[in-house]
Amino acid sequence: MANRLTSNKIKAFNAAIGHFVLEWAGLEVGIDLLVMITERVLASKKFPHEISKKLNLIESNATRLGFQPKELRDLRALLKEIRDLAQIRHDYIHGAIIGHAVAKSKLTVTLARLLQPPNSDRRKPAKVTEEQLEKFSNRFQQIGNKLLDLAEIANAANPTKKI
Repeated sequence: MANRLTSNKIKAFNAAIGHFVLEWAGLEVGIDLLVMITERVLASKKFPHEISKKLNLIESNATRLGFQPKELRDLRALLKEIRDLAQIRHDYIHGAIIGHAVAKSKLTVTLARLLQPPNSDRRKPAKVTEEQLEKFSNRFQQIGNKLLDLAEIANAANPTKKI
């Protein structure tokens, strides 16, 4: 009985994927704030939409944001981690459920991105459990909190100029 797909397992998985989405959105708030501060420092109003362009903008202008060396190292490490996590996030959010398995009462869902960009390596189907989603969600929250701290530092170092 424990290795059956039940409505409770489906609900728990759906709740975990919802938590995953919400925590990523919180992480992106920190990215967007840093983009806005960067654009203010550059006196530009060209806000990028794609996450890779946002991360590149922040990274290429990080030294102009007023961070101390340790904060700059932290920011660069976070940006690298976000780049790695972005592909996983894309697999989980844009992946279609193509299979599932229940073993030892754990549901594992297989997600696949059917249409993929032609100029990049094809992403293999991703297998994910509720526990893995929660682990990622918790990490997204930690990263998001650190990004908010860094945005606060950058904002204080680059106050809005009053005319």
